[in-house]
Amino acid sequence: MEEEDRLSSLPDDLLHSILREVPLKHAARTSALSQQWASRWLRALASSSVIDFTDRDFARGQTPARAAATVSRCLQLHADNGAPLDVFRVALDGCDGAFERDVVGWVASAVARGAREVEVDLTPAQGNRAQQLDADQYGVAFLELPGDVFLTENSLARLSLDRFSLHAVPPGAPGLAGLRSLSLSHADITDDTVQAVLSTCCFLELLSLTSCHLLTSVRIAGENLRRLELVRCPAVQDLRVAAPALESFAFHGDVVHSYSNDDVDDRVAAVDLGATPALRDAYLSHIGFGCEDDANDMEYAYTDFLSCVAHAPALTLCSVGLQVPYISSLLVVATCYLSRF
Repeated sequence: MEEEDRLSSLPDDLLHSILREVPLKHAARTSALSQQWASRWLRALASSSVIDFTDRDFARGQTPARAAATVSRCLQLHADNGAPLDVFRVALDGCDGAFERDVVGWVASAVARGAREVEVDLTPAQGNRAQQLDADQYGVAFLELPGDVFLTENSLARLSLDRFSLHAVPPGAPGLAGLRSLSLSHADITDDTVQAVLSTCCFLELLSLTSCHLLTSVRIAGENLRRLELVRCPAVQDLRVAAPALESFAFHGDVVHSYSNDDVDDRVAAVDLGATPALRDAYLSHIGFGCEDDANDMEYAYTDFLSCVAHAPALTLCSVGLQVPYISSLLVVATCYLSRF
């Protein structure tokens, strides 16, 4: 005599509410229970206001293309159900030409449907360290965002994109005006684009730029900016920040010291953070940049930076040959390495 399947006999609304509360990888595994359960977890996710595929375990054992097809199916089911979409997040182990148009379409669809938060991470997983290093050193192929994605006002407050091109997005796009958090990784963003975007994002509180190889002389201004991260942008040699509300600052790169100005006798600082009375923590790392074989070349690394952040209660320094004998009255967490990470 067959045992009664009491679980499947529960109302769909109750089953969907249960599936929405468990981690995605566990919800997906319910597909093994029976044919009836094969798509139940996907329909449960599609009825939620939050679509989150950032748990990479859901794609374990699948090709990126197959995982992308699952995301596309979920978004289509969500649109068919007419459910409101508040948050869309996805992380895939890379992207190729087979489905890059789908990925661009996810962003455009989520923004058009009123999502408050959109995040797409295409960074290779930790196990593919070689792919990560190649992407950082030699650049990547960008996914081109259509110019009309941000032409109209929307509900977008947080945008995080990896390996996207913003070349076609016009300066002053009204769809970016409400952003409070912007994170761009491996993007083709230039110095001028940064200034243009920030002039539009009057409410921006967090700005994170990672592995953006076109940045050289960065100008950042924001009355409400509280957190700033500039990480592994190897061409940056000049940084000017005007953010009086800044509370947290992180820099991993190669801005090292002042440089000569041919027109005047004095030196010109390569770094200027302006007045930051609210700054509570700063992180500066030189590891992986410059000539690490000669510590003497780096002993004065971040001289300009240190004068800008000396008032921060917490300061983390990572640099070869770092010498800071003049700093006092600081809570300094000094982490000095003699080799790469």
